Amino acid sequence: MSCQGVRILLMRHGETEENRQRIIQGQLDTDLNEAGRLQAYYTGRHLANTKIDEVYSSPLKRARDTALAVIKQNKSFSNSDNVTSTFTDARLMEQHLGVLQGKPGAGRRHGEPEGAESAEEVCARFASFWNDVLSNPGPWPIQGADDGKASKEQADVQLLDHTKFQPPVPQHLVEESEGTSPAEDTKGCKYARTVLVVSHGSALTNLFGGVLLREEHAVVASGVEPGRFANCSITEIIYPSRPSGSINGSSHVNHTSLPSTTRRSKRFSAILRILKASTEAGKGTIVRWSDVSHLPHRLETQLVANVDETIGKALS
Repeated sequence: MSCQGVRILLMRHGETEENRQRIIQGQLDTDLNEAGRLQAYYTGRHLANTKIDEVYSSPLKRARDTALAVIKQNKSFSNSDNVTSTFTDARLMEQHLGVLQGKPGAGRRHGEPEGAESAEEVCARFASFWNDVLSNPGPWPIQGADDGKASKEQADVQLLDHTKFQPPVPQHLVEESEGTSPAEDTKGCKYARTVLVVSHGSALTNLFGGVLLREEHAVVASGVEPGRFANCSITEIIYPSRPSGSINGSSHVNHTSLPSTTRRSKRFSAILRILKASTEAGKGTIVRWSDVSHLPHRLETQLVANVDETIGKALS
């Protein structure tokens, strides 16, 4: 019996000092703090035995280092030759928050800050990524390229050679048995592909609220409660059968040079039509949302609110 369907695990990065101090980060390239390194380590330990076929991460360090902490402990990547299925993708970056980046977020009233990326822009790049990742493993050619092919640089997709990077190591591990054991992948070879995506709080909020749920490309399973995306939380979506892969090329959007509002709206609509075609074999089902049960109790209870997510919602 052949494997069917696609399983997607979405993670928010581990905690940063800016998270702790409620500083607006946006696309600032900040580092994991000690709590974030611990969260990433224990998430990697939790997923050590889980079959993962591909990894896609935001190129910002806090997300990339979180992804590396999982890759380094996962048995799917224990062979050093397996370096062709881990990538960074600029479309997974956090929402750019313009002049607010680097400033305290507490008590701030938010209009649309100068230089900020709109929710529609974030949704457009995430919709394009979602179409690509459901269609075929990356990297992907850009639709309309003369020869039907495109370089990884053109698509803002870069190979993440995990053999050349070391994730930051926590100084002191939490001595708790609860939530620290590697999780057996009880689903085995049930899915044709299992994909790990590591991104950011406001970006994931736009993906789910602005693309997957609003446009009815996914449904929330009974008993699953939507909410904020905690640091190193896991949200899981299951597609019952693999999409046909009939889409030619990529729906890639260059997030650094988006068109005017009118053209952007048309582009977003076009991407959503493509996305609908890519999921015609069945809607995704969200079977867990922002799950942090894999973290030791002390780390789970000390999770902090995400000011970027709050601002992102205000801009949507």
